Amino acid sequence: MNLIIHHWDMDGIASAIILTKQKEERFKYFTPTAGNYFLSSEERAIISSMNPDKIYLVDMSLPKDDLIFLNNLADFEVFDHHSGHSIEGVKIHNPILEGAKSIEYPSCTTVLKEYFKLEEDILYWSGIWGDFGFKLKETDYLLVSLKSFLNKNKIEFKDFKLFVTIADSQYKTGDKEKIYELIDFLLSNPPINILSEKIFSSILSKLEEVKKQELKRFKTFGKVEFLKLKTPYYVISDLCRLKFSETPDKYNIVLGERKDFYNFYMRTGIEDLSELIKQTKSNGFFGGGKKDVLGVVMPKDDFDKFVNFISGVFFKQRGINIIKILKE
Repeated sequence: MNLIIHHWDMDGIASAIILTKQKEERFKYFTPTAGNYFLSSEERAIISSMNPDKIYLVDMSLPKDDLIFLNNLADFEVFDHHSGHSIEGVKIHNPILEGAKSIEYPSCTTVLKEYFKLEEDILYWSGIWGDFGFKLKETDYLLVSLKSFLNKNKIEFKDFKLFVTIADSQYKTGDKEKIYELIDFLLSNPPINILSEKIFSSILSKLEEVKKQELKRFKTFGKVEFLKLKTPYYVISDLCRLKFSETPDKYNIVLGERKDFYNFYMRTGIEDLSELIKQTKSNGFFGGGKKDVLGVVMPKDDFDKFVNFISGVFFKQRGINIIKILKE
């Protein structure tokens, strides 16, 4: 049995499907708990119990210990586009680790397209739009190219965006099975057919109402836009993106609270966060991201340690009292 471990969002789902089609075989699929950029002990046990012969990891920058664990468990290979680490003995296909710019590889689907020498298709573009579309302006090369592709294939732009929104929303209820059902559907049907599948689209109205109400609760602290979030829905990244689109010249932060842990999510257009991501990982925190985004998940017992860390290495030098903001 071969296994694909993938991110829970559109890019991760599209990448898992592209890889499946290229390998022309059946796979099992596994995604970590939404918001966790690491494998829990329970998840490691589940993966081990599957006894996989081959494991692929797509669109996830897992911690070094997790990569070594997977590499020791089976024949292991990674396709990714996030900041991370090269590890001796682990096969990682990630141009960013070799010095490429993030704009050149805005999604994991772009890495797979290049590696397998593929033609563009709706899955390739859905990964880009899911991760990067909210940043694109009308004159940007990627958006112009996307619209050209859609026109050639007689797909309405609004339908394409709705397809991505629906696919990207399945994890937000916390029900992993919905993600696996979605992969099965997309492997057997034209992706755009999802628009008529109520089993996948019915969650949208509830999620939009939750985001609408939570967006109003952001507070302004100088250069920081901050929201402390406590909801059963996984909308942290959505809210941070929405706020970023309004204030790209600020540090947009959402702190999500769960029963046993916190999710810290920050987006900004002020500066490159790549070095902060490296420092976060090297200091033992479970985090990841790209040049304009940092996501970190931590047990509640580690919250004070993380706040002091990010204050000392980042915010204090910028004249921002992040300790006061996060602990308000």
